[in-house]
This record gives sequence, structure tokens and C-alpha cells, in this order.
Amino acid sequence: MNYLQSLYEFVFAWLGAINTWIFEHQPLVISVVVPLLTLFVTQRAGKFTEQSAARGKLIERRLQSEMRIAEFRQVWINSLREALIVIVENHAKPMRTVNEDYPVVMGHIARIELMMNPLDPDYNALKALLKRLRAGDSSVVPGELIAVSQAILQREWDRLKRDLANVEEAEQP
Repeated sequence: MNYLQSLYEFVFAWLGAINTWIFEHQPLVISVVVPLLTLFVTQRAGKFTEQSAARGKLIERRLQSEMRIAEFRQVWINSLREALIVIVENHAKPMRTVNEDYPVVMGHIARIELMMNPLDPDYNALKALLKRLRAGDSSVVPGELIAVSQAILQREWDRLKRDLANVEEAEQP
């Protein structure tokens, strides 16, 4: 117990001596300690501001990237829809006969095949319908093509809406 009491008395005396010295040298303490304290606080605040700004820029870049992808997805959806419309509109015309729209329709069929993701659940069904159309199979019912296409377009539209919702959530403070 004597050791703790001695330590306590020493610390108390030391703090008293420091307090006395600070009181006696108050102008010196103010002129040295206050600027040092200000420097320390300013540096810490600057670091915090830089880190905050860096996080903000990172978030902004991510949001811009997601918005750009959403724009590309919207263009893809519109392009696929337009190509499908051309095919359905020209379906009634015989494809294997002399038809001025034949190259246009075949170009849209090729475009759709290139645009599609082989991992899409309806990829094989759409590819089979397009193959039949390319071969001149007149038994292909436009309703079949429309049904498969609507499923694909709806899935992509839902994905686009999810992406945009994620962007809106990320923009919230």
C-alpha cells in the first residue's frame, strides 16, 4: 500500500509542478501550445476531409458506371425490340421468294442472334424460331416469336429497373 501511496503522491506533486509552471509561463504556453494544437486539429480535419472526398468520388464513379450500364441496357432492349418488330412485320411476306425486305430481315435475325446471351433461359427457344424463319419455314407463328421475345424483354426490363433502383438507393445520404 505504501508503494501506491508513494506513486500517488509523486504523480500529484508532478501534476502540481506542471500546473505551476504553466501558470507562471502562460504567455509562452499560449504562443507555443495553441498553434501546435491548432496544427494538429487542422491536420486531422484535413485528413478526414480528404478521406471523405475520396469516398465521395468513388461512390460517384460507381454511380456513373451503373448509370452508363443502365443506358447501354436500355439501348440494347430498344434495339432488340426494333429488330423483332421488323421480323414480325415482314413475317407474312414469303422469305425465300424475291423480296426486297429479305436482306433486311436476315440482317435483323443475325443481329438478334448476336445480341442474345446464350445463358438466357429463352435463348434456345428464340434461336430455334429464328433458325426456322431463316430457313423460310412459314409455319412459324408470329405469336410464338412475340411470346418468347416478351419474356426476354420483360426479364431485361426488370433487371434495368433493379439496376436503377440500386443507383437511387446509393444516391440517398
